[in-house]
Amino acid sequence: MIFDSHSDIPADLFSYHQRGLNTHNIFKNFFLPNLKKYVPKGSLMVLWHRPIDKYTPYKTKEEMAENFNAFFNYSINFFNELEIKGNIKLIKDYNDIHPYLDDTNNSLPYPIILGIEGLCGIKNITMETIYNSGVRHIAMTWNDENEFATGVGANNNRGITNQGRELIDYIVEKHIILDVSHVNDKSFDEITSYTDHPIIASHSNSYSLCEHRRNLTDKQIETIASRNGIIGINQYKYFISAQKENQTLEYLMEHIDYMIKLIGSDNISCGFDFPLRSYDIEELLSYGPENFQGIHQTPEFINSLNQNYTKDIADKIAFKNFYRFLLKLQNKPK
Repeated sequence: MIFDSHSDIPADLFSYHQRGLNTHNIFKNFFLPNLKKYVPKGSLMVLWHRPIDKYTPYKTKEEMAENFNAFFNYSINFFNELEIKGNIKLIKDYNDIHPYLDDTNNSLPYPIILGIEGLCGIKNITMETIYNSGVRHIAMTWNDENEFATGVGANNNRGITNQGRELIDYIVEKHIILDVSHVNDKSFDEITSYTDHPIIASHSNSYSLCEHRRNLTDKQIETIASRNGIIGINQYKYFISAQKENQTLEYLMEHIDYMIKLIGSDNISCGFDFPLRSYDIEELLSYGPENFQGIHQTPEFINSLNQNYTKDIADKIAFKNFYRFLLKLQNKPK
């Protein structure tokens, strides 16, 4: 029984849409059955918008903004239509998660929280529009730098901007989930100095066990835990270890064990970041460990949790910690 705090499915669907495919059929017949079977407690699905690089069809900021507008409008309409049809439940008020705490209630529509990962393309869309459209999660950057903050792949000496501080004020006011997975160290420090708002690192592991720029230092892990935040464990093999022999599900468990020893078990969750098409068992990409490459292998992850920890701790990591985080965030005084 897993809640996944990081999924790029909206970007996958928009890619299919641009190719003229029937995305409603793809979601209904392919994504949704797998989601219900393997991560039944829900997903935080982000609109990940790539900054300008050699892979993007857009080459100017104006073209990038136009592309994001199309992506945003498509995604909001798509998921609202799914909700109207009763296929999903968009979680806009976190108290709506209460019924999903009951493990025996399997008749509820699939719960989804919509988010945005990276704000490089929002030039023509206001935060009020984003919030009123149902988005409840913001990651200020991907690996790049933008008008708000700086990602891990950009200038190490640059942090958040005045616009970023204004954005944080809005995030706090509206009880939006603030995600720091991709920000650089300076942005992390400046965000956490500016606000005591609970934060998440939705898909990051331990830097002490794997020195990748996207992983979290001990100090960052402790800071997130100190404000009742959440760290989502990531199955990407290069976030697990730089050594091929340690790119295993077993060593991913070492990351969990390390964090438990550092901060306890209340602030760890699952943010698997399964790669494009990893939901297709026949076309897996080898981004994860051999025995945990795609959504269909989440039972192996659950088995490992149950073998290593008590049922209480395993359930907390699988979904209860993230649910608790949502309920505390909903009721946090402004």
